[in-house]
Amino acid sequence: TAEVILEYSDDGRVYKVIRRAGGVTENIVREEGRPSPYIGRDEVNKVVRESLGLDYRNMMETFIARQGSLTSFIDDKPSERRNRLIELLNLNFERVREDIQRDLNMLKTRLSEYKASVSNIEKTFKLYGFEKVSKEDIASRVDELKSRLRDLEEESKAIEGEIKELEDRLMELSSSKAILSNYINRIDGLREESKRLNSELYRWIREEFSIDLVRDILDTIELSIRNLKFNEERLKKLNEVYDIIAKAIESRDRLKEYQSKLDGYKDLDDSIRRVSSRLEYIKGRREELREIINLLKAGVGECPVCGKPLSEHERDRLLKSYLDELNGLESEESKLTSDLSRLNKLIDERDSISRGVNMLEARLNEYINIARERLKDLDFRKELSLDNLDEVYKAIKESLERLKEFIDGLKENLTRYLKEIPPEYESLDNVILNLKSSIERINEIQREIIHLGNEVEGILAKLNISSLDGITGVESDLRSRVGELKNRLSSLNREKGSVESRISELERLVDLADEYKRSKEGIGELEGRIRLLSKLDEIFMDRGFPLYYLEILVNRVLTDYVNKYLSSIYPEMDVSFKASSTGIDIEVSINGRRRELSTLSGGEKTILGLAVRLGLGEIITRIHARGTRPDFLIIDEGFGPLDEYNRIRVSEVFRKIVESGLYSQVIVISHEREMMDSNYFNSIIEVFREGGVSKLNIRRD
Repeated sequence: TAEVILEYSDDGRVYKVIRRAGGVTENIVREEGRPSPYIGRDEVNKVVRESLGLDYRNMMETFIARQGSLTSFIDDKPSERRNRLIELLNLNFERVREDIQRDLNMLKTRLSEYKASVSNIEKTFKLYGFEKVSKEDIASRVDELKSRLRDLEEESKAIEGEIKELEDRLMELSSSKAILSNYINRIDGLREESKRLNSELYRWIREEFSIDLVRDILDTIELSIRNLKFNEERLKKLNEVYDIIAKAIESRDRLKEYQSKLDGYKDLDDSIRRVSSRLEYIKGRREELREIINLLKAGVGECPVCGKPLSEHERDRLLKSYLDELNGLESEESKLTSDLSRLNKLIDERDSISRGVNMLEARLNEYINIARERLKDLDFRKELSLDNLDEVYKAIKESLERLKEFIDGLKENLTRYLKEIPPEYESLDNVILNLKSSIERINEIQREIIHLGNEVEGILAKLNISSLDGITGVESDLRSRVGELKNRLSSLNREKGSVESRISELERLVDLADEYKRSKEGIGELEGRIRLLSKLDEIFMDRGFPLYYLEILVNRVLTDYVNKYLSSIYPEMDVSFKASSTGIDIEVSINGRRRELSTLSGGEKTILGLAVRLGLGEIITRIHARGTRPDFLIIDEGFGPLDEYNRIRVSEVFRKIVESGLYSQVIVISHEREMMDSNYFNSIIEVFREGGVSKLNIRRD
């Protein structure tokens, strides 16, 4: 019921207790017509319990049977009975099905989202070259990239070290070049001074001496000087060619060394192809073995390969064999992966050596061409080629030794010629002194030139270069090499950045792999729940479980409970309820004879209606036995059409209901004197009105 109100007066006070289904409660006490501010809720409740023997907390859990509604269930149409029963028992199967379908649609939407997430993640992994979503594969790829990154860093450090050495070498060459330029400029200045002194010496001799006396000596001296200059220049050029050929021989030997190394790499590509091919086979075979092993672990009864039936022992033996093969393949794969990484490093080494070979070949050809042109200018008798480098080198060395001996002879002859000038020309003492001074200066210049030449040769020997022009060539080569190394270093840095970016991207894939796992698990869980809800949706169709449940509840339970109460009130009557998808039919028999409902008297209908209400009340009570259930039964004027005999029998039923514990209290509201005089009730509360206020007269047994 929606509202229960209890109002009575006692001790000059008017008590009114109201309980509403919406949860609103009121406790009102009036003294002398006005609300009392001194009596609180707890005292009102105490008065209710002590005066009436009622517990107000049970008043909302009440099943009320009124006279006007006792026969309504009997008089209803079958469809109305069905709807009334469903409403009374809160059997809202349509709403249950709506909830199921709503949840089903929600789960399908979530399933679509999970599948879309799984699909997107799988596409992302394929974009990164993964056949499947696997954190282990990511870790393996990251390890490979980190290994490559370490290799790149090591190579970068090596290149940076080489660049530092080359730049130090360039600084040394630049410093030495400046020193050599000063020395050479000094030598050129000394030679100019020597030339000037020789010219003055010749002029003095020609002017101060008798031409007839000294002409032969002067001619010899002049010829010796020209010969000396020519051979010194030739010596210088031969030295330069000698150094160039020495560098060509060095480049040729290094070229042979590099070509020998390249020969060791000739089978490298075939090895990589073999290792890669074997790895591809292992990957395919590994996946095949894993599928077979999973089937064997699942306990299949036949061989996954040939279809032959397997006993448990044969399956275990076959499983062990395949597991051993899989472990062997994984070990081989790990070794081959390491070999492949090593082979790729060798490829890089081979490419670096190949570039070195190309550079050395170009440098060697350049040296040979320069030396060949300079030998032509010197009218050297041997034609220079790659095949006779050592022979020409040896011939030039011999020529240099002979030329140095020849120049030393010229210098000795020149000194001797100067000493053989006739001493009897005493009149020319001053000229001779000047000549002597000039000759001494010439000798001093020659010694300084030799000293500076030795310094130059020492610097060039330290630099392992034959001439100043050679320094320029070496500088050019070094700068070219530094440029190549810096380009390579820049390329390595770009590759390192790319590898680091790739590692970062792969590490982010780990989160996607976790999400993928959660989504896959969610898909499995959702599909299971969808299957369950789909089955429940089928079950809760109108002609499914709802009809079955209603048939059991009505045809068996309700029939049994109603007949139980009829057996105590009116044993001559027997009733049967039949539920269908359209309604609930009632069949009544009295003394074994079928009776139509329309032929029942008012008293018979009242008895049947009361039995139906009591049966429904017990069903509701037992349904809610473990939760909040009706605990309070009120019969409000339910005995109008009954005679005294049947009213007494009904009262007996109420007493039995109380004794059974089905309800904690049963309240009967009646104007029938037989009920008030009955000894079946523990308490009788007589209510009468006096002066506009309800009065109570309470009697207890």
